[in-house]
Amino acid sequence: MKRILLIEDTPNIRENIAEYFEIKGYSVATAENGKEGWEALQNQTPDLVICDVKMPKLSGFEIKARANQDEKLKDIPFVFLSAAAQKADISKGKALGARAYLTKPFDMNELLKLVEES
Repeated sequence: MKRILLIEDTPNIRENIAEYFEIKGYSVATAENGKEGWEALQNQTPDLVICDVKMPKLSGFEIKARANQDEKLKDIPFVFLSAAAQKADISKGKALGARAYLTKPFDMNELLKLVEES
């Protein structure tokens, strides 16, 4: 069973994504801010991270940059979710090595396809 870490500060988005992937047979751990997400990433070593970009305490970009410095975490695929659709944000996510950058609102089937391919 693929283990997903979902880091998202908006409660209804976090709950909807987690429920969707649990129904699809995935194990989903959640974190409601960047600091919690970073701690969970270090402790759980998931197969994939779905991460909001703009969050309190640590941004998604900061989490990915830290993961890139950690031998145990650097190869875990990241999918960024964000309402920020500026080219600079998308480019930064890709430069950090994210598998994908989806802008909100996004299609859940598109997210599922990215998770299945990771």
